[in-house]
Amino acid sequence: AAAWLALLVAAPLLVVLAIAFAVPDAGLPPFRLPTSMAENESWQVLTEDGFYLAALGRSLLVAGATAAICVALAYPMSLGILRAAPRRRPMLLALALLPMAVGFVLRMAAWSGLLRDSGPLNQLLMALGAEAPWRLLYSDTGLMLGMIHSYLAFALLPLYAALAGRDRAPEEAAADLGARPWTVFRT
Repeated sequence: AAAWLALLVAAPLLVVLAIAFAVPDAGLPPFRLPTSMAENESWQVLTEDGFYLAALGRSLLVAGATAAICVALAYPMSLGILRAAPRRRPMLLALALLPMAVGFVLRMAAWSGLLRDSGPLNQLLMALGAEAPWRLLYSDTGLMLGMIHSYLAFALLPLYAALAGRDRAPEEAAADLGARPWTVFRT
């Protein structure tokens, strides 16, 4: 398993990292590894200009938060689907994956309509007492909502598969010995 993980995850990451450090070159491939960091203008601009460093930091923060929220939502969804009656599991899994049947561009267009200043979400917030429309579209919040909606299924499927193959005997034993549901969940 570790060999496959190295081959399918680490090797492509190393290739992308090598390309990121590469400098343009005439030939095939159209880049080469620099002989010194002084030769690499892209990384000099990135490390010397605060604008690019801030953009990189913000991108990593949004990506990390999105991934954490996706896992935090997908884990209880996976557990809920697995604890449902066996005849209901396929339907629940299909409902969770249903957004993937709609094209990405169409889903993002729908989010744009929902999050705009005059959209239904802001109208609801105004009806609930907000003084002015919230700026949701073209914000980190709107970006994260769209990304979570797009990538939640990619967190759900592997968690569902991993949890389906686990041994439930320790959970049942803990519950039989009087452990509260939260304690059973943590074990």
